[in-house]
Amino acid sequence: MGLEGFVSTSEPHEHLPREVATGVALLAVHVAAIAEHLARGLVTPPALFAAGVMLIAAGIALRVTAIRALGPGFVSATTAPTRLVRAGPYRFLRHPSELGLFAAAAGAAALLASVVAAGVIAVALAPLIIVRCAAEDRTISSKWAR
Repeated sequence: MGLEGFVSTSEPHEHLPREVATGVALLAVHVAAIAEHLARGLVTPPALFAAGVMLIAAGIALRVTAIRALGPGFVSATTAPTRLVRAGPYRFLRHPSELGLFAAAAGAAALLASVVAAGVIAVALAPLIIVRCAAEDRTISSKWAR
């Protein structure tokens, strides 16, 4: 989160329900993973540990790259962009920032071998990401599709 704050421009932070819910779900993923890992005394298998580390690193890198590509256009609110960005990860993906968020969360669940965290991702975080992507698509289509 610190890296994200460093690379994104300042924006007036509104307390938007979907963004707050996404933040709470992401926090719940990490708390659940840590709590389950400690409570069950889990030892993560090396392959799952390595996969978790790689997913976290790839997710963070993808999200930071997406934020940098959008520059001042990276905002929490779903607003019509002033320009379409087709550089950086946007050459290949429509929602690289959201994919990066999902990958980092899934990596945390894998790293700590947490089934509970995976469940939080499935029932809370993933649906919120899907809703945000759909809202962004509608907003972009209304302005740029012709």
